[in-house]
Amino acid sequence: THTIYPPDREKQVRQINYELSGEKYETGGRELFIEDGIPFHNPKSLLNILASIPLGLEDYELAENIHNQFMFFHHYSWNGFMDAIINEIVKRNPNPSILRAIAKTYRRTNNLEKLDQLVQAYPQFKDILMGTAGQ
Repeated sequence: THTIYPPDREKQVRQINYELSGEKYETGGRELFIEDGIPFHNPKSLLNILASIPLGLEDYELAENIHNQFMFFHHYSWNGFMDAIINEIVKRNPNPSILRAIAKTYRRTNNLEKLDQLVQAYPQFKDILMGTAGQ
């Protein structure tokens, strides 16, 4: 059971039923799924995974997978954790795929203020964050 206390509103209680599944790959890797089609990464290792992505790598499938992970966190009201990961990864590894996933997440969650704050803090990434790179 997940309970949140939004300001100026009644508390919200949500029952969360996880359906765990996993996949083991021939290469030896493994992946855990808590929701169908959305891989779940251990929060303690997610930052390390994102930091290890090569800086110049442009991969739209990777961006979509990262976005799905952020949306998982948002869906379960782990927004503070998600924001902390985003702020740290932009400093450590501003990979275009990661930046696209961040921008898409903030647009989809209608959190344009945080997207604007990132653009203000990192104007060198404005084109990618605002979706104008390569146009």
